[in-house]
Amino acid sequence: MMKYTETELKKKKGIVEHEEQKIKPRNAEDCLYELPENLHISSAKKTKKIFSNQMLNGIPELDLGINARIKTVISAEDAKVHLLAE
Repeated sequence: MMKYTETELKKKKGIVEHEEQKIKPRNAEDCLYELPENLHISSAKKTKKIFSNQMLNGIPELDLGINARIKTVISAEDAKVHLLAE
């Protein structure tokens, strides 16, 4: 299990071992399935997005009670009436 996690971490960091550096012979059809360099997504942008989602998921929701909910509903209804009146 440790070996698997170490190899996966190395893959994410871009470190490739000698065993994994074996290059397969490519034919013309393989070139059709490769992405150009300008279409590759950088891992930095991906990790920032994942980090922001984790931050949002880690924020606990507080129960403010029924009074806060009633005030919110009343203010929303007042705003709706005000917009419909205009």
